[in-house]
Amino acid sequence: MLTAAGLPCEAQEARPSEQRIAIEPRAPAFACLNQPAQGLGPLSYPKDAADRKEAAVVRVKLTFKSADAAPSVDVLYNSGRAAFAGVVQDHVKTYRLPCLTASAAPVSATQEFQFVPGDGRKVIWSEPRPDADEGDEAMAACLKTKGRPEYPYRALRDGVQGTVLARMTFAGPDAAPQTEIVFDGGSAALANAVKAYVRGYRLPCLEAIRAPVTATQQFTFLVDAESIYVLKDASLKQFLGVIDGLDTQRVRFDLNTMGCPFDLRFTLYQPYQPNAVGEVGTSDPNRRELLEWLKTISLKLPPEAKRLVIGDSMTVAVPCGVLDLL
Repeated sequence: MLTAAGLPCEAQEARPSEQRIAIEPRAPAFACLNQPAQGLGPLSYPKDAADRKEAAVVRVKLTFKSADAAPSVDVLYNSGRAAFAGVVQDHVKTYRLPCLTASAAPVSATQEFQFVPGDGRKVIWSEPRPDADEGDEAMAACLKTKGRPEYPYRALRDGVQGTVLARMTFAGPDAAPQTEIVFDGGSAALANAVKAYVRGYRLPCLEAIRAPVTATQQFTFLVDAESIYVLKDASLKQFLGVIDGLDTQRVRFDLNTMGCPFDLRFTLYQPYQPNAVGEVGTSDPNRRELLEWLKTISLKLPPEAKRLVIGDSMTVAVPCGVLDLL
């Protein structure tokens, strides 16, 4: 039994190179969003609610159909009186998406607003979070590959292990991708083996209107099971204890509004690219802000563990309560 920076780890059997791939989101359609600056817009506490120290969490879905029109607004969650949802709806109807072309399909996003009385912050809100592209899963499924990358002989002989992260950009259905090694697993030999292998990739379902497409993939090279680190499942409290720079984080999450308790599946890629965070069991859109935050955090790991723990997964058990790091 091994321990990496306070997180319990355990040995697992040696395995050949393992591959995981995910299509990255395109340039966000919401980059041109025109919204009132935080603290300067019309959003404020409902009349008398702050004096009564009433609190609320409101989450909304915004759908834009044209560049110069207000979005349609669906209230996904409101823990307070209807007045809280009302001021949020009035606020987001001032938004515009000027870069949305007339021929483009409607685009949507979710946004969270927290009304916190008596602490001087009054209202906290997140950036709008664009919905995922539904075509990404099908795009990843059509990727054509052959076999597995070869384990470099010298690296195998010397017991060199590690996880390599590669980012590939496809410009056409019959063209090899341009490849960038995001993390080399501590070995140039392993990185070069991945580069040589992905030259054979093709994305035949890629259409010109969708190009370019960027995908990231993980390749794990393992020889000796006795010398590796693996992240082990943990409670949220244990997990918080190994977040790097936790004292610099400025976030607040009301877990009681997210269908607690629940489990999340966390795959570590930071600081090289966003972590992958998914829900175990039933999905709940009210967890979006928590998931987005977890994509940004890094863990405290000893150098010898990082080259193998990058790309590994664990389950985080999330209880009810409030996580307040403000």
